[in-house]
Amino acid sequence: MATVILFHSVYGLRPFERAVAERLAVAGHEVFTPDLYEGRVASSIDEGFAIKEEIGWRALCERAERAGCRAACRCRSRRLFDGRCGRCQPLAEAT
Repeated sequence: MATVILFHSVYGLRPFERAVAERLAVAGHEVFTPDLYEGRVASSIDEGFAIKEEIGWRALCERAERAGCRAACRCRSRRLFDGRCGRCQPLAEAT
């Protein structure tokens, strides 16, 4: 099966995205749902864009890149690592 990185919309990581990830996982896929807003969830599109602007595009891109590296950089034990290829260090706990 596939490894999937499921990014949330401008609203943030909501139960909807988690449910989609769960359905994909049940189907046998390995799914990552990075929370680029670090727990913040918007109740309107305007609020979502305000959160995006507050965090900044560059920071969001860096968070997304780290999430991609975590999904791609693995060792034989299949544990997640910090994404620094060639210098893997175990993460405390993967989500």
